Parts: sequence; structure tokens; C-alpha cells
Amino acid sequence: MESDHLIVTVQEKQLFEQLLEWVIANKDWLFSGIGVAIATWIVRFLYMRGQKGPSQNIQSGENTTNIQAGRDVTYKSEPNRDDVKKK
Repeated sequence: MESDHLIVTVQEKQLFEQLLEWVIANKDWLFSGIGVAIATWIVRFLYMRGQKGPSQNIQSGENTTNIQAGRDVTYKSEPNRDDVKKK
């Protein structure tokens, strides 16, 4: 019967021990403000490495105007003759 426990190779164990020794040796700057920022950037980079960015989809009907943007859209239109009330 195969065990459900995690199997760790000797190389993985040595790598983890080296990483732990490095963290202990560099704990002063690692946990300061700049170290946390760098560590966060590295972890995010490794996590996002294989992922694509967000995608946008739009469906439109006939005779429609659709505007799609990743952020704010400012649209300024001039009044149409039919929009202005006659005196």
C-alpha cells in the first residue's frame, strides 16, 4: 500500500536547508521594508509566470456603438440639432 505522505528527495532537502540557512543569514535586510518588497515581487513573478492577463469580451447588437477600455472612458459629444429645444 502506497503512503499518502509527501516524498522529499535528498536534493530537495539539501536545497531547502540551503534556503533556510540563507534566510537566517540575511534576516536583517530580508524582513526590512526593501527585503519584503523584493521577496513579494519575486513570489508574484514566479506565481504569475504561466498565467495570462485578464481578457475582455464585448457583444454588440445591430446599429450600436460600444466602447470598451481597461480603465475610465471619457466621451464628449456635441448636441445634435434634434437634442436642442426650439424657442
